[in-house]
Parts: sequence; structure tokens; C-alpha cells
Amino acid sequence: MTIQERIEKDIARGDYGLARERLLSHLNSKGYDPDLLAQLGELCFKMHDPAAAGKYWLASSAQGDKVDKAIEA
Repeated sequence: MTIQERIEKDIARGDYGLARERLLSHLNSKGYDPDLLAQLGELCFKMHDPAAAGKYWLASSAQGDKVDKAIEA
């Protein structure tokens, strides 16, 4: 099972904390990846943490109203 499959499985189970830890670990080992940063931003947004979501979305290529609002937070 790939790391992305594990992350998706964690999210499906509602274990956002573990999914976030896996994403952060994967990002640290892979280096800058705007897609992973966007995924991490989306996950933080689902966790009701707009400030963290904004931090990751700012460094990604994500766009949209919710992204702009989270970045402002």
C-alpha cells in the first residue's frame, strides 16, 4: 500500500490526525510539493483549522474563496 493510499484510508476512517502526520512526514521526506501542500491545506480545513490550512495553501498552488479566506486567517 502506498503512502497516498494510507492517507486516503485514514481520511475515510475519519482519522484526520494520523492522515496529517503521514502527510507531514511524506512532505518532509519528499521536499517541496505544491500538490501535497494543497492536500495538507484541505485536510487542515476539514479539521476546522483555517490558520493551518492557510499556511499550507499559501505555499501551494491552491486557489479559491475558501483558500483566500484561510490564508487571511
